[in-house]
Amino acid sequence: MIGLNFSLHEFLRRFEQDIQAEIDAHNDIYKSVDGNKSKMVKALGNSEEAVFLQHRLDDMNQRWSDLKAKSANIRAHLEASAERWSRLLGLLEELWRWICMKDEELAKQMPVGGDVPTLLQQQNHCTMLRSR
Repeated sequence: MIGLNFSLHEFLRRFEQDIQAEIDAHNDIYKSVDGNKSKMVKALGNSEEAVFLQHRLDDMNQRWSDLKAKSANIRAHLEASAERWSRLLGLLEELWRWICMKDEELAKQMPVGGDVPTLLQQQNHCTMLRSR
């Protein structure tokens, strides 16, 4: 179970790193285009192409802002999910330990049979296990 917990955490960490690497790779291109946009628009003057380019650059800025916001939301969601899964895995590990402990206790019990006091003791033990 502990290995599963580690694997899930590692998977989520790698996924977040991949998203961040993708954003970082495009961030340089974005900054370059954004930094040169006024030069590009000025070079085209007051033409229809300049208006079209300005519109496209504004659209690119909006999409970039939306992408960064979406990335932050994904990161928050992954972190929240990782916490929930970690709690769930912790509960499962605790239940697994309890089951193993009770299995050992049952294995230590003598086989059913024998005298009446032994049978009553075994019945009481099984009743206690069921009530838990």
